[in-house]
Amino acid sequence: DPAISNYQHGRMPKGSSLPGRQGPFGEPGFMADDDEIRNIMRNFQSHQYGLDGTDGNLASRLGSDLGALAALGNASVGKLVHEQLALQLTLSKDSSRDSVLECSWFYFELMIKAMVEHLATANTLNAPRKHRFSDQFNDDILNMVASFTGEIISKHRKQGRITQLNSCLAFFLHDLLSVMDRGFVFSLIRTYMKEVTANITIMEPEHSSVLWELQIDFLRIISSHEHFIPLNLPQYGPAGFTSGSSSPTPSLRSIDSASSFISTMMGDRSSWAELSSEFRRQHFLVGLCLTNLFNALEQENGDVHTKSISIVRNLLTTHDLDPRYSEPDCRARVANLYLPVIGIIIDAVGALHGAAELQASRDDATTPIIDQITAQQIAGSAMFGTLESMRNTDMQNKPAKCSLSQENTRHLLATFLWVVKNVDNNVLKQWWSELPSERLHYLCEVLRITLTTFQYKGKHALKKARAQQII
Repeated sequence: DPAISNYQHGRMPKGSSLPGRQGPFGEPGFMADDDEIRNIMRNFQSHQYGLDGTDGNLASRLGSDLGALAALGNASVGKLVHEQLALQLTLSKDSSRDSVLECSWFYFELMIKAMVEHLATANTLNAPRKHRFSDQFNDDILNMVASFTGEIISKHRKQGRITQLNSCLAFFLHDLLSVMDRGFVFSLIRTYMKEVTANITIMEPEHSSVLWELQIDFLRIISSHEHFIPLNLPQYGPAGFTSGSSSPTPSLRSIDSASSFISTMMGDRSSWAELSSEFRRQHFLVGLCLTNLFNALEQENGDVHTKSISIVRNLLTTHDLDPRYSEPDCRARVANLYLPVIGIIIDAVGALHGAAELQASRDDATTPIIDQITAQQIAGSAMFGTLESMRNTDMQNKPAKCSLSQENTRHLLATFLWVVKNVDNNVLKQWWSELPSERLHYLCEVLRITLTTFQYKGKHALKKARAQQII
């Protein structure tokens, strides 16, 4: 591991050497032996305990190898760097607090390196994560994160320094996911998100935009973790079952049997296909990103829309290009994590660019856009009423909470298409068959807007659209 000190293996850092010292093969960079360091440790031990260095038990234990630093720490001779940093950063005030804010990146980096170094010298890199650090250190980290979160909220208008602190705190928690107990780190992330969201809620919309951007940047950094998908437990939910080969011409009884089997295996639809509290508990990080998207679509702020949609779209782009998820089964499991995106878009159908024009053209039409047979085929059951009831259901009953730009609509619908394309067909059909008729109708409207949005309209229309974007 490159994070582990090179000195543990008796090698100087690459590119450096001690003057006048050569390795066993005459090359610089290797320490001849560890006698000098052992003597230093023995002298230090003798000074602390009043020993002459001849005490067999303690002296041999402290000077046996370069892991003596861990023994000294266990004997409470010194204070561990990462523990003192966490404590002092929390207690800092006045001018020292300002210095901490200016150089927060340095202290966070130093703390991470000290934590990894402590694990290396104590030979606990393979120990259970819950037992790697003391409870007191966990409490200090929790207090430190809460302290810096309060600092970000109270001084969010000072965008230069606070933006840097917000990003550094996000990177710090991002790195902690690789070192500490991940459940504990999730609680730290929850602390930040809960406090910032609570303050956004009580603010006027025109004053909360800065906090919105800070929260979105925080999520963007956290979600860039290389193990983002495993951290979200993709094995939970509808991907937990494997269906056998089905008949190309199944009977009604076999269809009902398969539907019942899938329903039994998947349990309550709302717990895995909607942005429910159960979904957010099981898939914590994805739940945060999708909750942020859902809340952003209730705001009338184009910048917030752009950043929130970009988080989800960039995540899906990353998964699509990741060779670890190139297999269809793996990609289907990943897509299951983003099933609530479909529900979020259904709820925001009135805000999509082109929805008003679609409604106007639909009012002028003499026939319904989607007939009853098509709707039943999509749902997999005769769950619709008459054609007249479908005609009476329109987007006027779905008031738009915001208005998305054409570009944001394209990016949002691109996430919709990725999920629909990669999710397991049985899962998708089972979910849609359970949707009420109104929501399924809105889903059909989303599909029609998607066709209109991505329809090729010729070079002239493309040039006109680009000219409008430049203006």
